[in-house]
Amino acid sequence: MVLDSSNVVVGYRYSCNTRNAEGNPVKEEYDIAVLIGRKIVAQQGLCEQTLDEDNNDEYVRILTERQHNIPKICMGWPDEDKMTFRETVLMSEYETVEAKKDINWTILPDTLTINGYACRKACANVHGRQWTVWFAEELPMPYGPWLLRGLPGLILHAEADNVHRFTMTMLSAASYPIRYDKRIDVVKTSREKFMRYRDKVTKNPLYLSNPSSLVSPDLLRHKNIYQFGNGTEFIEMNGQIFNPHPNAFIPLEVE
Repeated sequence: MVLDSSNVVVGYRYSCNTRNAEGNPVKEEYDIAVLIGRKIVAQQGLCEQTLDEDNNDEYVRILTERQHNIPKICMGWPDEDKMTFRETVLMSEYETVEAKKDINWTILPDTLTINGYACRKACANVHGRQWTVWFAEELPMPYGPWLLRGLPGLILHAEADNVHRFTMTMLSAASYPIRYDKRIDVVKTSREKFMRYRDKVTKNPLYLSNPSSLVSPDLLRHKNIYQFGNGTEFIEMNGQIFNPHPNAFIPLEVE
């Protein structure tokens, strides 16, 4: 189902300071795209908007991106006051819907030039984390990555708790369809129930040391393996890409 089409596409590099299974610090990084349409604003993996399964190099990038289980967010659906999330935990995809919430930003006098744009600084607590962002009033779009929005200009940089960071990497006047996939295999639940389940799974010690032990035996029996000429290998289960070596999961939202 095509809900809208973008007028502007903004690319961001997301990074998270986390740790691996051995407890060593690592930086997890991937790219997201924010598609700004007339009615809908959506976030997805950057490669998803130009999916080309016939291009092996591009398909490897897409499968690598899918290992991160990047949340898909659709603001303005199912109505203008709602947001729809699609997120994956242990090879199952979950959908939650919640009302849009205003963010109580404090705009500060600090200024900074980012990618040639004059930016102003703002701070706010968003879902339990203290965020500092830089926004450009000459780009009069009140949007940004994830749930960060509501300022009089596009957010070009955002960081929280010295853990999470978004940095704008591209800005393009481009038209792409903003889609919503209606599927019967998606589990619909409340945001609160989803977060409890997600945290229960990701805080289990086996999530880092032996994640396949948390996957249902039926899915393990029916897994598929993609192998490419450059030696890259991916495991697919239930239509999702399984990451056998995940890093510690640090959620963007803690409440």
